[in-house]
Amino acid sequence: MSPPKLSKCPGGHGVTKAFIDEQKVLLNMAGPDLINRVTGCSSFFALSIEKRQRELAQWCTEEGKPRLFSDKTVIVDQDGIALIWYLPNLLDDELKHRVYKSSSLIDHQLVEGVKKHQPKTNTYTSKNQKGWRSDPELFSKSSGNHHVRPGVANFSFGWRGSGREWTEDDIVSSLSLQGNKAKIPFTQQWLQRISVLQRTISFALSAIHPDLFEAGRRVLEFCCNTESHKGHTHEWARIWNSVYTALTVLSNRRSPGHVDSHGRSNYLDALVSLGTAAHPKIFFKELNSSFSYKSGTVLFFSGRGWTHEVGDWGAGERICYASYMRPEIIEAHVLPVTSWGVRV
Repeated sequence: MSPPKLSKCPGGHGVTKAFIDEQKVLLNMAGPDLINRVTGCSSFFALSIEKRQRELAQWCTEEGKPRLFSDKTVIVDQDGIALIWYLPNLLDDELKHRVYKSSSLIDHQLVEGVKKHQPKTNTYTSKNQKGWRSDPELFSKSSGNHHVRPGVANFSFGWRGSGREWTEDDIVSSLSLQGNKAKIPFTQQWLQRISVLQRTISFALSAIHPDLFEAGRRVLEFCCNTESHKGHTHEWARIWNSVYTALTVLSNRRSPGHVDSHGRSNYLDALVSLGTAAHPKIFFKELNSSFSYKSGTVLFFSGRGWTHEVGDWGAGERICYASYMRPEIIEAHVLPVTSWGVRV
């Protein structure tokens, strides 16, 4: 099987073309309804959380209530560097429905992601030690109305074998892809069905952070070689259609306010919201702002740089596809990315 071809020249899919057309509008507009400015980029992320909030006092409304965004918005720093891209309705109905329905193919991995972190009698110490991301209390109760059972799973065509960036483990494909041999055909089918989403997100990244896109593309290309990393990456890299090195799928989980431990402040993660949730919102603490997070919405921002959370969303089902770069993988291939995204 030939490795995926990803370049800055997207194919003819309507969603990708719509995104590129939209960028031409976004990059040429400077109206207050679209672009909102914060303090300087590098210096901003160097501040503590408390100091960031003081710097962003301009965002406090007279009533002290959070701002709510529902139209496409770009948050930029005082130099015009885009820090957050909020793109509601980026995905058309056909694509978001296809990816949502296809998520049932990885149902096993999602459920296992919660089960393996459930405390055993007399062995549980604290949530800080176990981590909150797979805490069963944060997942909605499974019901007959759920198309996909609550859970979480991490996928990567190539990362450190333990999944921890500070180790010197060999770079291999994640266990979620290769661990359960009986589930491999379903996982392969799932990757094929979400390929348009992965390509769309990649092409979007090429427009808003070209250097990060290029680094991810080169890593993927290298990992597609049969001899790369002792042959531990090529099988899955060749059917991986995203320049992002990792993907986490979250099904029906709330996320408390947090800053991601991986990534870099100048990287842009991509979060895609799917499902039937009635009123989902994502909240950014430093901005004291919420963004409507309905199905088809895509957000690009640094999870390492912003404190973000997703609370209760009411009725319905919510699935999130979070794509991100593992910096240790980028740097292991001698492709460090020090630049920021485009200026608007």
